Amino acid sequence: KCEINSPGASCQPLNLQNSVNVPSISNSNNINMSLGLTLTPTTKNGGFMVRLLFSVYFLTCCFGIPCGNLMDIAIVLDGSNSIYPWEPIVAFLTKLLENLDIGPQSTQVTVMQYAVDTSFEFYLNSHRTKESMIKAASNIQQKQGLETNTFKAIEFARKNAFLAKNGGRPGATKVMVVVTDGESHDANLRNTVIPACESQNITRFGIAVLGYYLRNDIDTSKLIAEIKSIANNPTEKYFFNVSEEAALIEIVGTLGDRIFNIEGTGDNFKMEMSQVGFSAHQTRNKDVILLGAAGAYNWIGTVVHQTAQKSDVLPKAAFEKVLDDRNHSSLLGKYCTCIVLKNDCNKYYIIILYITTKNGILSNQGFLEGSQKNARFGTAITAVPDLNLDGFSDVVVGAPLEGNGQGA
Repeated sequence: KCEINSPGASCQPLNLQNSVNVPSISNSNNINMSLGLTLTPTTKNGGFMVRLLFSVYFLTCCFGIPCGNLMDIAIVLDGSNSIYPWEPIVAFLTKLLENLDIGPQSTQVTVMQYAVDTSFEFYLNSHRTKESMIKAASNIQQKQGLETNTFKAIEFARKNAFLAKNGGRPGATKVMVVVTDGESHDANLRNTVIPACESQNITRFGIAVLGYYLRNDIDTSKLIAEIKSIANNPTEKYFFNVSEEAALIEIVGTLGDRIFNIEGTGDNFKMEMSQVGFSAHQTRNKDVILLGAAGAYNWIGTVVHQTAQKSDVLPKAAFEKVLDDRNHSSLLGKYCTCIVLKNDCNKYYIIILYITTKNGILSNQGFLEGSQKNARFGTAITAVPDLNLDGFSDVVVGAPLEGNGQGA
């Protein structure tokens, strides 16, 4: 908030994070927010609306838009003697859980630990809230043992982790994350265990911790090859290796993104990565707010019409013909505004290019293009009054790299 009453007036943060209340999320204070990336004035009381953008795991919950498919995740941790220190393993686990949308109607997690044998730390249905699960995970003690029976552990997880009595849900996407620091003592089981996982459509991530090998100057090539054989293909997507236990924390964000992006939830995104609120515009008609959702439908984008009663999302079908043979990462909705057509604001221009018909299908109104390539024409847009007095509202479009970076 900046008071413009004298030269050099200072600005103060409003700290709106503490006032945010998001439906379907019990504790929004713990969510990674990006407040202030878009501001738009409201039509009443001289107020304003702040763009609220959550981390990718929560975007679909912002305005009551359904989240993706159910997902059951089994995390299989190597607890043998060579894992040292143990604390970074627990830190990795708790941080990963913090980044997941935990709940009985979204993602469930079970954790197992192994060395010679394998045992559950908790089941898919042991914890109903993220908070209780993280508390349990933070108290896991190292199992220890002289052997690393990785494939027996994977087989144990395959047979038991996703059972209905342990919380497994019919139709849920099955994911397994295996973390180990050494070659297995039961590699002879690999050719039966991994195909069995594939037959059950279990997506597998393999994480090799190289700390013990590097500390003892042992060649890591066989370990890496074995963990790659556990992971799904392509291995560059499903395999990780870190130099030591403490480095596990550095891959949490990437691992979380890839878990979210596996087949069944993210390869064909609808609203899961929508970024509702990427742009916002308060209309003058029936208190409708336009919310850009640039990440919807594999980043083709869409627009949400938000009222106090409901959210209407323009379907992908509204854009398919309009965007035919054009960039299919169009980020439609990155910027949105409304202009008056013959005093009728029931029709909305989205990124200046289209208007919506009564049945929700967009009508192509042509493409506006700047005078210079790579000028980022369209980075900002806004409706302005009828400047040339032709009876129609006008639109101003920003092109910040026009004129050798001078902007226009």
